[in-house]
Amino acid sequence: MKKLINNGVRLGVFLAIALLSSCLEKDLPAYPSWEGNSIDNVYVEHRYEGGKTYGDAPVVAYQRLTVAKTVDEANSTIHLQLTVPGPSGSFTSEERQKVDQRRLWMYFDVSTAAKVKPVSGTPKLGEPTDLTVPQKYEVIAANGDKRVWTIQVDPLPVINKYEGTYASTGKRYNFASKADAPDNPVSESPWAFDTYVSSVDATTSKVHAANANGDFGSINLVVNSDNTVKVVATSDTGLSNLEPTPGKVSTYDPERRAFKLYYQYTNADGTFRLVEHELMGK
Repeated sequence: MKKLINNGVRLGVFLAIALLSSCLEKDLPAYPSWEGNSIDNVYVEHRYEGGKTYGDAPVVAYQRLTVAKTVDEANSTIHLQLTVPGPSGSFTSEERQKVDQRRLWMYFDVSTAAKVKPVSGTPKLGEPTDLTVPQKYEVIAANGDKRVWTIQVDPLPVINKYEGTYASTGKRYNFASKADAPDNPVSESPWAFDTYVSSVDATTSKVHAANANGDFGSINLVVNSDNTVKVVATSDTGLSNLEPTPGKVSTYDPERRAFKLYYQYTNADGTFRLVEHELMGK
């Protein structure tokens, strides 16, 4: 009798579970077996010690780089162009110069329910990655379909030690002709505003040319080993005859992070300009 009761109890429990399962599954939507195996978005970070600590350990800070992405679906290739944002907070000008394309961190948004893993020697996600060489990742869809993506990254733009925000001040002396300089200016045009000095290469930077509103064009500043500076017109100034002011030497002061610039030029109509231009790092 006891055996029959036990068997009856077991049968009752089994039927209850079956009925409950049927109720739980009733009217539930039928989800598809996801087949997506794409990399939708790519994120790239520079990581560094930001100056804070937790206990005795330094807290890792991060700066996300700006990513421009081009996808070649036919060849499963993603081409990236990276831009390093300007200094902000603990991401100082000095730290910005330490951004190294050979040591960056990547992570992704992938298709719904897909998994991703590195292949062909690519480091694991969460580890520093050398983005000067192509990296390969296999994306596995929920239904098991696999696709290997190759990520290629353009070389990072050069960031030299002069790049950053500066207070730009100065004065442009306006003459009817070069023969009137330097003692008889028709007028003077002072200016004062903040501007950004960008990198061209390790020793050359680009900044606006002399004008009260900064839309005159740009000049390149080439810093020599003795911290003298050569001022060179760029193509967008239209000043092929820009030259240093005789008797004046343009310089860079690394301690003050300041440029003192002296240059002159003649306009197409024959009017002449002398410029005294100072940039003070902020």
